[in-house]
Amino acid sequence: MTHNLFHILLVEDDKITTELVKKILNGKFYLDTASNAESAVTLLENNNYDLFLMDINLGSGPDGFVLTKLIKRMVKYVETPVIALTAYGSENEKEKFLEKDFSDLILKPFSISDLINKISNLLAVNI
Repeated sequence: MTHNLFHILLVEDDKITTELVKKILNGKFYLDTASNAESAVTLLENNNYDLFLMDINLGSGPDGFVLTKLIKRMVKYVETPVIALTAYGSENEKEKFLEKDFSDLILKPFSISDLINKISNLLAVNI
C-alpha cells in the first residue's frame, strides 16, 4: 500500500543504488529520482517532498552537501528531513552530517531494514 501523503526524492548518480531504492520503496511511497543537482532542483520547484534521500558524491556539479544547503534555504523545505546516503563516511562522522542540515545518515552498502526504519522514523509512519 502506498502512503499517499509521502513523496520522497532520491538524488543519486549511481544507477544500481537508484534501482535498489526504487525496489525497496515501491508500493510504500511515491518516489522521484534525480541523478544530479540540476535535475533535482527542477523537481524541487515543481513538487512538494516529504523527505529527501541525498547521495553526497554526485559526480560533476554540486555535491549533496551543497544541494542540501540549497534545499534548506527553500521556505517549503526548511523542516523537511534529508537523509545522507554515502559510501564515504562512518557512523563516527554522523555529527558532521547532522551539523550540515542532514536529519540522519545511511552508509552504503545499507540494509533494507535500515533504509525503511530511518524513513519510517523521520516520517512517523509504520511500514
